[in-house]
Amino acid sequence: MRTSPGATARRLLGHLIQGGPAHRAGLSRALGVSRTTITNLVADLTESGALLTLERADGSPSPADPDRPTLKQPVGLAPERGVLVSVVFRMTSVAVDVGTLDGRLLAASHAEFPREELGAERLERAHALLREVLQECGIPLERILRLHLAVNTQCDRISGEVLSEEAAGPWRGTNPKQIAAAWSPAEVIVENTARLSGLAEYHALGEPRPRSLVYVHLSWGVTMGQVVDGEIVPGSHGGAGELGHVSIDPMGLPCACANRGCLMLYAGLDAVTERIRATLGEEATFTDAIEAVAQGSHACATILEDTGETVGRALAMVCNVVDPDAIVLGGDLALAGPVFGDAVHTAVRRRALPLVTRRLELSLATTREDPHAAGRAALAAMRSDTALVQELVDAVLEG
Repeated sequence: MRTSPGATARRLLGHLIQGGPAHRAGLSRALGVSRTTITNLVADLTESGALLTLERADGSPSPADPDRPTLKQPVGLAPERGVLVSVVFRMTSVAVDVGTLDGRLLAASHAEFPREELGAERLERAHALLREVLQECGIPLERILRLHLAVNTQCDRISGEVLSEEAAGPWRGTNPKQIAAAWSPAEVIVENTARLSGLAEYHALGEPRPRSLVYVHLSWGVTMGQVVDGEIVPGSHGGAGELGHVSIDPMGLPCACANRGCLMLYAGLDAVTERIRATLGEEATFTDAIEAVAQGSHACATILEDTGETVGRALAMVCNVVDPDAIVLGGDLALAGPVFGDAVHTAVRRRALPLVTRRLELSLATTREDPHAAGRAALAAMRSDTALVQELVDAVLEG
C-alpha cells in the first residue's frame, strides 16, 4: 500500500459494511472526500486484498472494464478478509447462510430433521452443514468473524444456558452457544428464532414500516418477538417474548413450566390438533382442518375461530403494555388464513384499549415459505450494529 490505512480508510470500510457495495463516485459523495482521494484509497485497499471490483449485475468479481469508467465500477469487501454466518433452528429444520461483510449472500443451505431429534444432534447437523457450505465457497472456518445463532427455545444470550428444563424440549441439557463457539474462533451471538423471524417480517414490509412491530409465532409453541425502529427487543437476558407461557387461566391445565393455564396449552398446535382429531378422526392434521373449512365445515371453523379468540385475548394484554403499530401472525396456525386471523383481530380490538387499537394493523406472515429470510435478517442485523462494524473494520485492516 502507498500509505497506512487511516481514518478515511476506516470510514470507507464502515460505509461498505453498513451500506453494501458502492462505486467510487458514490463513496466520494457519501464520505465527503475528493474522487482522487477515494480512487487512490480504493486502489491501495484493493492491492492489499481488502477490496475487490464487482460486476454491477451479480456482485461477482470482475477485471477492470476499459469501456466502463472506473468511478462507476462498484467495489466491495473481499470475502477472504472475513464473512458473517447465520444459523437458524426451527422445530424441524436448520438453515445456514453465509454472507460477505458488505451484505452479499455467498451461500445458503438448509436441512430437515425429526421433531424429536435432540439439541446436540441438531447442532452437529448444523456444524456439518456449515462446513459443507463454507467448503463450496472456498472459505475456511477461521475467516468467520461473527456467527449468529438463533434457537427455538429460551436461551440466555450471554451464557448460552437453556433454562426451564422441562419446557425446553429437545434442547434440554444443551448449551447451544458453548457448542457453536467451538466451531470457529468467531464470537457467537445468540437470539431466539421467533424474535429473529419478527425482524425478517419487518424487513419484508413495504414503506413506511411500522415503528413498533409484534410478531407472534404460533406452532407447537407460542412465541413473540418485538421489533422497534428496526431492532429486536430481546430483554436483558434474552427471555423476552415467551407469550406461550403467559397464563390465561390461573386454574387451568398444568404446564411443563410449572404454571397453570399457559396460552400454549390452548393455542399450541398440539392442543389444536387434539380438538381437530375429536372432530375429523384420530389421524387428522391441522392441514386437514383447513381443507375442511374450505369445504364448509362449521365444526373446524369453530375450532380455528375459538383458537384465534384465545390468542387475541392474550395479545390484547400485550397491546395494552407495549402499544405496537402492527401485529404479524406467523407459524402453522397462521396458515388457516382469515378464519383464524380475523378472530384474533376481532378479539384484540374488543379487549385492548382504543388508543392502542385505533391504528393497529394485523396481518399474516409473508416469509414462511422462505427458509432463509430469518438468516438474511440476522446478517443484516450484524452489519447494522455500530460497535460490531468497527470490530469488523479492524479485522479487515488486520488481514
